Amino acid sequence: MNTTSRSHAFTLIELLTVIAIIGILAAILIPTIGSVRKSAKQAQCLSNVRQIGLAVILYAAENKGEGPTCKQDEWTVPYSKLATGNYVSNFDIYTCPEDTREQKIDFNRAYGAGSLSTIVKISYGISEVVLNTDAKSGMLSYVKLADMPSPSIVPLVADSVYWLINGFSDAVRTRVTNAGWTGDKWSQPTTLDPDLKRHKGGSSVCFMDGHARVVDQETTLNGHKNMRFNYSPGDPNEK
Repeated sequence: MNTTSRSHAFTLIELLTVIAIIGILAAILIPTIGSVRKSAKQAQCLSNVRQIGLAVILYAAENKGEGPTCKQDEWTVPYSKLATGNYVSNFDIYTCPEDTREQKIDFNRAYGAGSLSTIVKISYGISEVVLNTDAKSGMLSYVKLADMPSPSIVPLVADSVYWLINGFSDAVRTRVTNAGWTGDKWSQPTTLDPDLKRHKGGSSVCFMDGHARVVDQETTLNGHKNMRFNYSPGDPNEK
């Protein structure tokens, strides 16, 4: 007896059903994949600030407790000091993977940075509390890390720096910033720039005691804003 075999073609209804199922799966998976990518970038950012923070702490441990100080018009100097001193070996940690700004720094041309031939985007600020000097006199005005009160609540390194002339309006040096010509609004919680909250509403912060976490600026960091520090004035040429 002969049997006749014939191929089964998809009907229009079956084809539409398959397309609908694929669409549903895509609607479920695409946001999940996007969320995983964002989480990975946030984890990388947190790792970056932790590494920079630990580099600053190690630098201070080997330099009489002083951070990589600079004059206000030489704000790239701390970053070049960490690199040339081999405290930072990978310049990629200076850049947040979610930082979409175009500005990059040419260390070879940056004021006071020396001859470090590297062009890099800097996404993170180092606290002026530990590295700032007076722009006019050149006198050091900083707090040694070992003398820092409540180090677990005072930011040392933080995401995110944005390009801004901040007017030096904050008399108390509690900003997490690299120096006078770039800054952030950590000291102005009511006017936070959206760029400061690019990681699910929070920012990556390494604190003075070396621990790092993602925080909500409006609430978590308020504890340090009214602190007053006894600065250690001195000649920056004296070591």
